Amino acid sequence: MTPDFITQHREWVERSERLYEHFRVRIKGTDAAGKKFKMTTVLENISEGGLYVLLDRKVEGGAPLSFSISFSTLPPGEAVNALRLCARGRVLRAEARPYGLCGVAVSFTRHRFVQGHHVSAAASEAPPPTKTPAQAENPDYEATSI
Repeated sequence: MTPDFITQHREWVERSERLYEHFRVRIKGTDAAGKKFKMTTVLENISEGGLYVLLDRKVEGGAPLSFSISFSTLPPGEAVNALRLCARGRVLRAEARPYGLCGVAVSFTRHRFVQGHHVSAAASEAPPPTKTPAQAENPDYEATSI
């Protein structure tokens, strides 16, 4: 049985909020021609399930992409302690856009939030996960990383 609140306000529950902010995104993947690429672009929007970016090359639907989003509007050298989202995803949709660009919708398959500019690949050098104040107060909270 669905609670009354959810039944009465289904539009709130089913709506996925999107953030329309132009944060920097570093992306790695393979383009439609089979060439590996690394590039920096600007985020168009992001939600809990995925993101949308514009690329200067075509990618195929279903292609895996890795990306890092810096949640800072400061210049790259000044955003050293900015929160970042490191994630992997699959291309849901790739569409031609003006000026030879490709609009790409990506669904997250893995993600984690990290603090700081550089992330070490070695687990022993990686900083511990950052807890929110509410998580720090909860003795049952156990941080996990992907």
